[in-house]
Amino acid sequence: MTIRPRVDVFEVESRSRGPAEPRRSTNNMLKLLIASVAYLAIQAFSHAQEFQDAETQRSQRNAWIGVYTSPSEVGRFTGTKLKVDKDGPDKLGYQMQFYSDFSDANDIEQEELSGQLLVEENRLYLPEAHGSYRKGKPQLFAMISRYTKVQIGGRTVLLQDDAYSEFQRSGKLYDYGILIKVTNKSGFQIDYRKAPHLSIKTLSMPPTAPWKDPFVHGPNEPSEKAEPANAHARRSRP
Repeated sequence: MTIRPRVDVFEVESRSRGPAEPRRSTNNMLKLLIASVAYLAIQAFSHAQEFQDAETQRSQRNAWIGVYTSPSEVGRFTGTKLKVDKDGPDKLGYQMQFYSDFSDANDIEQEELSGQLLVEENRLYLPEAHGSYRKGKPQLFAMISRYTKVQIGGRTVLLQDDAYSEFQRSGKLYDYGILIKVTNKSGFQIDYRKAPHLSIKTLSMPPTAPWKDPFVHGPNEPSEKAEPANAHARRSRP
């Protein structure tokens, strides 16, 4: 009895095969081909999944794009206009104008704040820098403002932490911590500095309800609760 040594499949193919020799090399090559196709299919699926995840992240990121402004009722005391836009393929940037009746003669005036921002699920993190002069020397102060995106009355609204905590606790609106999305436009489509300040009553408050300054009388109460930011996405309003 003659024992034939085991050889690699490529060796089998490289030498001539006798008439009585089994066609093992063909079967092995077929198995190798099937395994290769399966591997390529898995790789293709993996890349497709990564592409889909990237597209989902891009879509979620783009949902933040637009212009947000503070309610018109607080305009006598303070006002904010915030534009969120693309800053490269995978990042978001912002431009913001802000004014307040509370100021100091030593404050360093800024016509506009701008930079990059971060988003995570329904939260937006916006870095700010302010400065003033003390004893003739500039003193700089940096902070991060966190906003939570919700839907109120079918509109997209950004709530600062104090306003969000109040809404979670009592369902009421603290106007000074609210930015209402007024448009989804971005880039050169709009000059955000000309964006309007909408009334707080657009957030499901009765149009005839008297407005009370929440700084003096406490938060105002809407006629409906907040919803997650992705709820009622079919609605056309920003």
